[in-house]
Amino acid sequence: MPEKRITIGRAEWRRDGFVSLRAGNRAGVVETPALRLSGNRLIVNANASGGRLAIEALSENSAPIPGYTADNCIPLRADSLSHPVKWKAHDRLQINRPLRLRFHMKNTDLYAFSCTPA
Repeated sequence: MPEKRITIGRAEWRRDGFVSLRAGNRAGVVETPALRLSGNRLIVNANASGGRLAIEALSENSAPIPGYTADNCIPLRADSLSHPVKWKAHDRLQINRPLRLRFHMKNTDLYAFSCTPA
């Protein structure tokens, strides 16, 4: 019988980083169901350092909200636990109704998103 050994190990993941949605070289899109968000600043935990992530806000029936389209989004191209999402004319969501979020990704890992008060 082998001699008994005691070892201590440590595993470390990024905050909210146990699993991600990954888009490789081919672009990927994911859309949430209608959400009732409690804040108006959209924060994303993602690694887009080798790619691109753009987010658009949609109505409940998936129609793009003017000013919050993917083309208006300032794309994320960094690795950050709490990257604030901004659009050309907006840095906050208008959340007086449920909305959907559509994430356009390429070479990106999307770990989590949240909405915080301004």
